[in-house]
Amino acid sequence: MYKEDLLYLHQFLNYLMRLLVDSGVPEEYFREYRELGISPHHIHRKKSEQMYAIFVLARDISRVLAESNSMPGSMAEKFSQIAERERLKLQAQESSS
Repeated sequence: MYKEDLLYLHQFLNYLMRLLVDSGVPEEYFREYRELGISPHHIHRKKSEQMYAIFVLARDISRVLAESNSMPGSMAEKFSQIAERERLKLQAQESSS
């Protein structure tokens, strides 16, 4: 996926997060994502950083939806695994630079 496409996806997920928060979902669900400090508008960030932020946000959104029985819990778990894999890749890149 091209970086521009990742930024669009990140923006879409960010919009979903805001809709969920506006509809009453506690912001605490998105604490880890917010602590990353990577937003869709940070176009200067590395593609790998954007990917990690996307998977963390997707994981958090899927957990909210799984708790409301709008999505299978297994999907939330899969996003969790992918987010962890991306975190490890990002750490490896940072330690090699």
